[in-house]
Amino acid sequence: MDGTKRSQHARSRHGSVLVEFAMIALVLYLILAATLEFGRALFGAQVLQQAADVAAREISRTPGLPINGTLQDVLYSDDPSYVNVRQTIFDESLLQIPYSTILDTVGDQPLVTYFDDKPIVNRLLFPLMVLGDDGNGNKVLQYPGIINVTDPEPSGNKFQVAVVSSYSQGAGPFDGSEGTISFIPVIQEIRPDSADTTADGSPFNLGARNPIVLQGWKGLVALRINYPFQAAALSATAPNPDSSNGDARFDPNFHFVEAPADEDDASPGPYSGSSALGIQFAAGRTVRPFRRLLSAQAIFRREVF
Repeated sequence: MDGTKRSQHARSRHGSVLVEFAMIALVLYLILAATLEFGRALFGAQVLQQAADVAAREISRTPGLPINGTLQDVLYSDDPSYVNVRQTIFDESLLQIPYSTILDTVGDQPLVTYFDDKPIVNRLLFPLMVLGDDGNGNKVLQYPGIINVTDPEPSGNKFQVAVVSSYSQGAGPFDGSEGTISFIPVIQEIRPDSADTTADGSPFNLGARNPIVLQGWKGLVALRINYPFQAAALSATAPNPDSSNGDARFDPNFHFVEAPADEDDASPGPYSGSSALGIQFAAGRTVRPFRRLLSAQAIFRREVF
């Protein structure tokens, strides 16, 4: 009889261990995933800040740049006056490179050797680049989260990064949706008056007449580099509804951000989908990964001789 009781007690103990593990496994996974992902985000922020500092410093010291014009022109225009910048500091075309081209160039050498003779900011951004698809089934090495703008403005940038302005609660108890999505350059000029998109609103322009620019902003290389950090192991959630509403106080405290229906067939990945906002599967639905747009800023005064 005693043996039978001991056997029953052992079986019940085994069952309780399984229940205990089920209770703590989610917490352990969240701790591990958060440690890995936020460590990667911190690494990306450090790379980004170094690249922004170098970009602003080197552009400010580049000889031969016109007195007038904008930093947008310097970075993205095909004007021959800015060829030194594209050759030595930053070349936007290197934000997306066919993988076959890289392999043909480096051969058996490490991948990083492809960037040995490339502009300095592109070399600094290399650790952030990921393998992706150019939209035509071709494998590319690219800056994460960029989309190819097929018809940019004459002095506009070809590659852009999505910015999600807001999230809202969806129809279901765990549903959330994206608000307005806009797009910005990878390297973007900082302007004191963001509403003024003319040359007079650019701090880079030494001939600017915008009153705000005249207040100490004239003759500056002021830029930010944008990096869309998107997690591979954490899903995005929209803010909880306003608890002041009596109907919302019993709602769950998280709402998965669901991907649009037209992206349901996209391959899963942290930067997949038509807007490169990523695709994951969670709770039986297609959702967005956790996302934060990281921006590093730097300002240097132009050295004009």
